[in-house]
Amino acid sequence: AGPPEDLVTKKETSRFGVVAWNKPSSLNGILYGYSLRILNDSRCIREVLWKCIDCPGAFP
Repeated sequence: AGPPEDLVTKKETSRFGVVAWNKPSSLNGILYGYSLRILNDSRCIREVLWKCIDCPGAFP
């Protein structure tokens, strides 16, 4: 799939923020979910996975 579209980030505090996006317009297959990586100096400090619950073929 292509990258998410209309990506918006908003830092609320030093420990909290909001991230929003839309599905990619070009899927090129089945969209199972999303992966968000939080980096500090190019080092991954947290990875969050979201399952796509309203997508055809999503994980059970």
